[in-house]
Amino acid sequence: MGHMRIATDEVRQALANQKSDFALIQEPYTYRRRVAGLGGSVGVVKGEKPEEKVGAAALHVPGDLTTTKITSLCTSHCICIQVCGAFVEVFLVRLYCQFKDDIEKYLEQRRGVLKHLPGKRILIAANANAKSEWWGSPSSDNRGNILEDSILSNDLVVVNKPGGLQTCRTARGESNIDVTPITPSDKY
Repeated sequence: MGHMRIATDEVRQALANQKSDFALIQEPYTYRRRVAGLGGSVGVVKGEKPEEKVGAAALHVPGDLTTTKITSLCTSHCICIQVCGAFVEVFLVRLYCQFKDDIEKYLEQRRGVLKHLPGKRILIAANANAKSEWWGSPSSDNRGNILEDSILSNDLVVVNKPGGLQTCRTARGESNIDVTPITPSDKY
C-alpha cells in the first residue's frame, strides 16, 4: 500500500463493496504507529513492537467469523490470525518480504508458522518480492528460486493462477512478485 492514505481508503471501500470479511495488506498508512483511515467498522491486527514500522496487517470486518491474533507468530512483517466460523477454522498469514532484506529471514518466519500449526489449514499471502513462473512472472530470479525450493520442501501448494493480474507495476514494467501458498487439503 506504500503507506498511502488513499490506498487505505480504497481497501476500506473494497471491503464494503465486495462484502469481504478480510484483507491482508502490507505497508498500511499509519499515524503514530496506528493503521489510520479505516473508520471504526474495521478491526486491525498488526505487530506490536513500537520501534518497528508496520509492514504487514490483517483487516477484518466484524461478523459471523471470530478472529484471534496468534501473537507468538506475529512480527512487524508477519501477521497470523485464526479465523473460526460454524464449520471452519483457517489461519491467515500476511508475510511482507522487503526486497532489501535476504528472503531467508522471512522464510524462517513462515517455517515457524508451519511448525507451530501442524495439520492446520493455512493460507499465506506473501509479497515475496520474488519472481517465478510458478506465480505468473515471465521469468524467475534468485529469490524466486529460493522460495520455490522452500515451498516444495514445506509441502505447500501455490494457488496463483497463470495469466492473473500483475501484482507489481513500476516505471520499469509489470511482474508478479506476490505468491499465495496454502497447506494442501489432504493434510486436514
